[in-house]
Parts: sequence; C-alpha cells; structure tokens
Amino acid sequence: MASNEIIAPGPQQTVLVPSEDGATLLFPVTPAHLGEIPVTVTAVSPAISDAVTHRVLVKAEGIEKSYSQCILLDLMDSR
Repeated sequence: MASNEIIAPGPQQTVLVPSEDGATLLFPVTPAHLGEIPVTVTAVSPAISDAVTHRVLVKAEGIEKSYSQCILLDLMDSR
C-alpha cells in the first residue's frame, strides 16, 4: 500500500442530480504526504452506480533555494 492511500472513507455529501445534468461539490483536502493521491468519486442511484478514480499530484509549496560559497584554500606552508 502506498503511503498516501486512505483505508477509511472520507467525508460524504448527498446531492440530487437531475437526469442529463450535473452538480459541483467541494471537499477540502489536506494531504499528509507529497506525491500522487488517489481520489475516488462514487455515484449511486436505485438502478445503477458508477465510480471514477483520479490521481491528484501534491507538490511541495515554496520556492527551491540553493546556496553556494567559493573558498580558496592555500595548502602550501609559506613560512
């Protein structure tokens, strides 16, 4: 099992969607790890059900930084 997989189901919302129509639902997501997280959406009706899973890529926030310093070392003993 990948570290981002969820065993227990998350928050659920129930919405009535008329035939040939659509609906938008918003869920706040707080990922615990970087990488791809699978998100599964399931639709259920008395006659049929369907599910789709998409993977969401979680990237680190911020700006990559690097630091370098040049130093001249004289290893010759000049006494």
